[in-house]
Amino acid sequence: MGFRQLLTETCTIRRFTTSGTGSYGEPAGTWGDLTVDVPCLKQPLTGRAVGKELVVGREARITDFVLFLEVQDVTAADRVVHAGETYGIIVVKDPGGQGHHLELILELVKS
Repeated sequence: MGFRQLLTETCTIRRFTTSGTGSYGEPAGTWGDLTVDVPCLKQPLTGRAVGKELVVGREARITDFVLFLEVQDVTAADRVVHAGETYGIIVVKDPGGQGHHLELILELVKS
């Protein structure tokens, strides 16, 4: 079975587009769909229901999921919508450095 056949789910990659600044000087804009119906597979990061602590720079974050997908234009500034839930991307990894696939470490975005 090839890698593509393992990607049995789909997601949407969203990107923030700046359209000015808000009243406090923060970037203002909207999240728009960059790519839709992206073949993927979301898995628990640790195989347990509890999250795993991941240190990014100087910040410790609790993460729950890893998303596998084919290589494409995606950065840690983007978001993923999967099964109706929105996730922030903490880390984008090319695990073998071969450009075969990406692993995205995700964090649920609380609204």
